[in-house]
Amino acid sequence: GFPWGSRRDVDPLWSTQRTTIEQTGWRLTRVEKIRDLSRRADCLRGLKVCQKEDTDSNCGRCWKCVKTLCGFHIAGVEPPPGVFASPLTPESLARLWERVRDYLPDSPEKSELQARAASAQRRFRLPQRLRAFLFRKAG
Repeated sequence: GFPWGSRRDVDPLWSTQRTTIEQTGWRLTRVEKIRDLSRRADCLRGLKVCQKEDTDSNCGRCWKCVKTLCGFHIAGVEPPPGVFASPLTPESLARLWERVRDYLPDSPEKSELQARAASAQRRFRLPQRLRAFLFRKAG
């Protein structure tokens, strides 16, 4: 299938004689981008990450919404009202863990991380390795 998303090596190929396409901020993590955007309320109000909803809002339940809500939580930034239909919850963290755990190699460390993720659900704190996996810098 055709990959979705944006790639910094391919995006400039969409440029024309009249319009230049270039990526900015690709060296930043998701959390760093959220912190930068938080300084511009107009940008946050128009934030659209959800692929499940064909609306101006975000569902707050799908993978991309929960990942973004985790980024807001880690950055210490409150999303503006109405941007996400559902808040970050322990249940949404559990669904996120279910999605990413298969991408981590089996090891005693993964078992520990799984236990810490379960504990984090109760306290709304993400384990460092899970944070690093979810919010790694684009390469």
